Amino acid sequence: MAKTRFFQNDKRQTVLDSITFAPADSSVKYAERSLMRAHYAKGTGLVVFKCALRLYKLDKDSSNVIASERGRLLAPFVAATFDE
Repeated sequence: MAKTRFFQNDKRQTVLDSITFAPADSSVKYAERSLMRAHYAKGTGLVVFKCALRLYKLDKDSSNVIASERGRLLAPFVAATFDE
């Protein structure tokens, strides 16, 4: 199961913001918050950047932890140039 949204930063790069959960029949339970951004680099090909947080201990505080980390990471991730 995944909840996803797309948006573009000021460089018109698409950012994928998603949260996924382990399949219902999985013996390992987790929630993963991911931020992904991709762009085509001439001479290199498709370059994908990903930042993720996976929680294996799911309790009443998990949604607060995930939301807090998303809030902390989203703006720097969207704004980052990833230039070498």
